[in-house]
Amino acid sequence: MKANFFLVFCIVSLTLVISGCDAPIETPAVDAEATIGASKSLTATAEAAFQEAVDEAVHATVTAMPTPDLAEYSDVSEEELAEEVDTAVNEAENASEQASDAVDEAAADGTITQEEIDEIEALLNDLEYAIALANELIYAYYGIYGELATETLYLLQAIEEDLDELAAFAIEMVELALMVEDALMQGLEVATEVVDQLVGVAGNLDDKVASLLEKRGTWKDALSGDLENRVADILNIAANQVAGDRKDAILSAFDFVDSVRNALGDGALSNSELLDIGQLSANARASIDAAGGPLLQSRSGEIGDITSQLARGQLPQAQSGLGALEGALGSRPSR
Repeated sequence: MKANFFLVFCIVSLTLVISGCDAPIETPAVDAEATIGASKSLTATAEAAFQEAVDEAVHATVTAMPTPDLAEYSDVSEEELAEEVDTAVNEAENASEQASDAVDEAAADGTITQEEIDEIEALLNDLEYAIALANELIYAYYGIYGELATETLYLLQAIEEDLDELAAFAIEMVELALMVEDALMQGLEVATEVVDQLVGVAGNLDDKVASLLEKRGTWKDALSGDLENRVADILNIAANQVAGDRKDAILSAFDFVDSVRNALGDGALSNSELLDIGQLSANARASIDAAGGPLLQSRSGEIGDITSQLARGQLPQAQSGLGALEGALGSRPSR
């Protein structure tokens, strides 16, 4: 963001220099109406150039943020990723509070110095990074667990919307900071209106932080309850096909293994996939209990554990347990 500040300053400064070069050396008789019109035209041109420069800086910042690779989060469970999201959003809240406090402190005497605006810009840079990280983690959560966490996803989306608004306020503060920088570079006193606007946006940051804090708590509580409900619901599915002999019981267990492996092939899990797995899990456990014999009895518990892990979004743990289960089942019988 700091680089973007300098980009905008250079463009704005160049615009002012060019405008100055167009001024005539000798001043003819003044036409008041024409002078006012020309002044308005130059002001509009400078403002347009300034806004274009700001837009370019913002676009450069956004496009520089790479789309996260979901494979980087393949070993993170849903609860762990949710905790990372919560921590990142909390960091964005802290960065917002620091930027807001810096503005309030700087503006207490009615103006802002170069040292104070430098600190504000640095804190806005920290805020930009915190928001970007939180959004990356939310994107990863959507990609891996979004189809599984449908009951609580709207609460996370509400948090994302608040982050977007927080980012918009940060951009507005950047624009105002640029105005302060421009005035200071020209040796002018910072306009009271600009200082007041900066303080006003800082207040908006505070309001959004309060909203985020409340929504984070609501999402965490709802997700915790949803995880428990998912496990209970999936393990309570009744078997609808029970094997009559040991061979079919083993094949039933392999059907469960194949279903889990296919579902996790894309690194994510949907509710419909979980329900299918839950039914095969119920069939395999009932089949092993009924006809698996003494050597397979412990496999029933392992299938239940893997099913529970999947329901809780513990995909890495389920993957690990799946390999151990398949090895313990031995050779796959022919059908």
